[in-house]
Amino acid sequence: MKKIIYWVLLAFLIVGSTTFSVQRTHSLIYVHSLVLITIMVTMSMISFITLLYCVMTLIFDFKLFHVDSIFSLILLIAVFIGILMSNFLRWFQQHFHYRQTSLTIMEYYIQWSLIYTTIYQVIFSDLSKSSKYMIRIVAESKVINPDYLIMALFPALISTWIAIVIYKVQQKQI
Repeated sequence: MKKIIYWVLLAFLIVGSTTFSVQRTHSLIYVHSLVLITIMVTMSMISFITLLYCVMTLIFDFKLFHVDSIFSLILLIAVFIGILMSNFLRWFQQHFHYRQTSLTIMEYYIQWSLIYTTIYQVIFSDLSKSSKYMIRIVAESKVINPDYLIMALFPALISTWIAIVIYKVQQKQI
């Protein structure tokens, strides 16, 4: 019942905020931005996991090359996917003609998601360290381990952010 109330309240806030801001902005720009960023982050995450798996297979199974830093490898893959995703943005703009304001809103969504996920990780790790009772609650509620969430989400968000910045530079918006 609490989850239903939560989702109804969230839907009410979204509909209410778009209704009251309709005089100043395009009423669905936040929804359009959310849909586009969801598509891009999903594509980035799938691409990142696939590419990381292939590279790790080359490193560990075939021993074709050696990597000194996994962090550098992950950063390199995230930048590469960001460049690929900028091409997706160009294609998407040609076919669906979204507003440039959507890109800025998408950047804000990325920043908020990064901040929220970091706060979630800190709170989760502090609470689970401080109480054995919390571990049992987490196990029973099937909460996603923040380490796994960050491992998959952060590179995807960074790749999407890189794609937006590259596209904005190409369009001479920044």
